[in-house]
Amino acid sequence: RGAIDIHLNKHGLKSKEYTAIATAGEESTAIESRIFKENIGEVKVSVEALQNESGLRISNELLEILRVGKQENETKESYERRLREHALEVLGAKKVIDG
Repeated sequence: RGAIDIHLNKHGLKSKEYTAIATAGEESTAIESRIFKENIGEVKVSVEALQNESGLRISNELLEILRVGKQENETKESYERRLREHALEVLGAKKVIDG
C-alpha cells in the first residue's frame, strides 16, 4: 500500500507448483533463467507468446525491468509510469494501448 520501491526477495521462495532445483555455484541471472526455462511448461497460459522460448525471453525481460529500482529524485508516479511503459513494451501491448 503506497509502496515507492520494489524489493525482489529471492531468499526462501517456495511454491507447491514447482519442484526444487539445485542452484549452487551459479550467477543469479543464470539461476533465474534456468528456473524460468525448467518451469515454463508448468504454467498454463492460452497466449502463445507467453509459452516456450518466447515466454522465457519475456520473463527475463520483465525481471530486468523490475531490477531497475526507483531512481534518485524520481517521483512515485514517474517510477510507476516507467515500469508500466517498459512492461507493456516487452509484452507488445504498448502499440495496442497507444493506438
